[in-house]
Amino acid sequence: MSGDPLVQKILSEVLRQSDLRTQVNSNKNYDKTGESQSLNNMQKTSLSSLSKPREEVIGCTKDGTIGLVIPNLDEKIKHNLKFENKRMAVGIISSRIGSAAQIMAVDESVKKTNSTVVSIDFARDGKGGTGHGAFVVLSSYDVADVTRAVEIALSYTEEFLKDAIMLSSGSIETYYTARASTALNKAFNAPLDRAFGIIIGAPAGIGMIMGDVAVKSASIDVTYCSGPSVKSAFSNEFWLTATGDSAAVRSALEAAKSVGKQLLEYSQGQS
Repeated sequence: MSGDPLVQKILSEVLRQSDLRTQVNSNKNYDKTGESQSLNNMQKTSLSSLSKPREEVIGCTKDGTIGLVIPNLDEKIKHNLKFENKRMAVGIISSRIGSAAQIMAVDESVKKTNSTVVSIDFARDGKGGTGHGAFVVLSSYDVADVTRAVEIALSYTEEFLKDAIMLSSGSIETYYTARASTALNKAFNAPLDRAFGIIIGAPAGIGMIMGDVAVKSASIDVTYCSGPSVKSAFSNEFWLTATGDSAAVRSALEAAKSVGKQLLEYSQGQS
């Protein structure tokens, strides 16, 4: 019976249909495997895109000042710096020299953003000169917010430094704000929301004369005073910061700047 042409034809058709079903099932299994692999690759790509953002350079400005952001600071460093756990994003203003202008600039940036001043350090730098550098750390819940704070601080640093007088014989700096905020409070005990000024002269002798003239010329309250000490990172400068009525602070700064400029120019002429 198996030799019957009709039976042979039927058997051949059955086998053909069986082979087709096997091939279809095989293709389905391949498609599922391929789809699974594709999904896995997509998940890996997605996870990769969600990994920790990299550190970012925001910009640079005068006095070797660089602005940086760390979107997610390492837990070990946060623990040692006593960070609040939720404040993940960190902004940094770091300079080789200067410091006063940078801190004034950071004070302006925290007024305009939801960022917090974590620490302010003065650093004696190998570059030398009369001044020292600043190392300021900011933090925020939001990377965009702390990034904006660093951008603002860099911009204000450049603006403040336009008023500094730097000669080979020394330098003088006078800075004013109508409303001190947390950076100035942390660095110099400035009362919040009051007029505040910084007076710096180098070498230190010129700065001390500037400070004395400032205090005698107007009714101001001194909040910070330092010469070439450990607190000032052994820099050859004299610092005086003061608060008071806005007009009084401005008057004191103008008097200090006037005498400081005269002394610098005299010293420059003799050298």
